[in-house]
Amino acid sequence: MRARKMKKPTQFKNNQNGNVAIVFALAAVVITVVAGGAVDYMHSASNRTSLQTVADAAALATARELQLSGAAQGGIDNVAKQYIEANKIDGLDITDAKVKVSEKQATVDILLTAKVPTSFLSFVGLGKEQKLMARSQARILGGLPLCVLALDPDKKQAISASDEARMSAKSCSLYSNSSSAEGITSWDNAEIKTGLTCSAGGAKGGGGNYDPAPLTDCPEVPDPLLERPAPLVTACSETGLVISKGKHFLSKGTYCNGLTIRGTAEVTFGPGEYIIKDGEFRIAGNAVVKGDNVAFHFQGEKSFARFTGNAEVSFEGINYGPMAGLLFYGDRSTAYSHVYEISSYRVKKLEGTIYLPNDELRVTSKPTGGGSGGSFGFGSSRDDDDDDDFHMPFCPFCSDSDSDSGIASESAYTVIIAKKLTLSGETALVLNTDYASSDVPLPKTISNISGRIVLDR
Repeated sequence: MRARKMKKPTQFKNNQNGNVAIVFALAAVVITVVAGGAVDYMHSASNRTSLQTVADAAALATARELQLSGAAQGGIDNVAKQYIEANKIDGLDITDAKVKVSEKQATVDILLTAKVPTSFLSFVGLGKEQKLMARSQARILGGLPLCVLALDPDKKQAISASDEARMSAKSCSLYSNSSSAEGITSWDNAEIKTGLTCSAGGAKGGGGNYDPAPLTDCPEVPDPLLERPAPLVTACSETGLVISKGKHFLSKGTYCNGLTIRGTAEVTFGPGEYIIKDGEFRIAGNAVVKGDNVAFHFQGEKSFARFTGNAEVSFEGINYGPMAGLLFYGDRSTAYSHVYEISSYRVKKLEGTIYLPNDELRVTSKPTGGGSGGSFGFGSSRDDDDDDDFHMPFCPFCSDSDSDSGIASESAYTVIIAKKLTLSGETALVLNTDYASSDVPLPKTISNISGRIVLDR
């Protein structure tokens, strides 16, 4: 039997070279496919960004058309598609454009579908084209004017109503910037009636607590008065002034350590800017207080306001100077958030803008004393024998949901911009929008919010 010849070492070497060549060839194919796929992916990502840009621009343009002309769905479809056609991008084949309009929510939704050819992937049989989609929503921020803006960014109950409280702002919009799921709440028999209620977070309460139902996940509204400078604080005109009876006329200036008007006092504020420094501005008892063309700036950690008891208050904001359009201006630099409290139902006129960027405005029939955190806290000067803060007569209109009477109801207009707004007890807040009949100018940065169009997503 013939023995097999052993292969020479050079033959093994040749076989190994062949195997290596095959491995390298296969690896080269894989690397080429991956590299080619990466090129197609980057091309697709670039086209997806371009498609999103077209969708965003089309949503904004279409919302603007809806705002200006109030066009019906068919007309809005045509506007959107014409815009998309006029702004299409070379190499991007938009195959479908869906347009949805919600007049109730003041939104326009655009959904675009496109296809782009592949380069390498089609060559290796992995698909000749890729499908891309882009969605955009534009929202008209209240064609209605702004009445209430709560600035707190994340706390619960940035705007809240409870018990029998009601708010009537039928011709304007109410916004909460809080991202909390309970950014706006309305409980018990409370009712919030507005032209539009919008929460950056969520809203809680039953169907009977809102009219109309609140919108949620709204875009935040920047503080329109953020750049408004505070007035200069001058030397003290009065220190710790307390007026309990008689008729008095007060002049503009700086009132240090607060200002108290109570008992049966009748006080008229002359035109100008009033600085309430390091103390409480309290109107209580059966006092009657009025002032036209006035503005109050609260300065210092102990400064806030309380209108309580059976006090009658009528203020009209200032129409000139750096405070033009404002009635109250809270100190935005304080370390503590104060409670400005209105518990007298006879506070019928608060015309102008109430600006409390670091504080809470509380409208209630259940006085808490105001100050820091809702306690007597800073600046309270309640005497032991002075119970006029807590003497609350019956409110004849507060429980009537159809009544146009309430706190601020005799104002031509009132705007509230505060960190927080709370309504409780048996009370009513009425916010009007008759700007034309007022001598108090609506600040331009507030009027510019009405009808602003933003991308929601």
